[in-house]
Amino acid sequence: MDREQASQTRLTTVMEFSGQGGGVWTLHVANGTCHVSEGRSAYADLVIIQSPETFVKTRTGIENPTLALWTGKIKVRGLRNLGTFEKLFPIKSLDFAPTPLEALGAGIIVQAEMPRQASAA
Repeated sequence: MDREQASQTRLTTVMEFSGQGGGVWTLHVANGTCHVSEGRSAYADLVIIQSPETFVKTRTGIENPTLALWTGKIKVRGLRNLGTFEKLFPIKSLDFAPTPLEALGAGIIVQAEMPRQASAA
């Protein structure tokens, strides 16, 4: 979470994970902190519904979140608050830095070519 953004923002978001391994959690952001509780809040500025798999894929850069939204893999109520959520929880805030898919592909190609070049010498 971006603490600076959270210090200026109040947002209640319900994250609903459908299917196996799913559940419902509410995130209350206010005064620079985020409180997470299990269950659905009576009031929410934003509701995001998706499978656990879609959540992982979009948060790690495997799948484009906008495309997942367009194709119905992610459903949103309170769409006007989605931009605020994205500012509060940017991908860069994760404990790891996801590698873009293009870089992964290039890395695999470079590694695959290196042994051939070395053996040709």
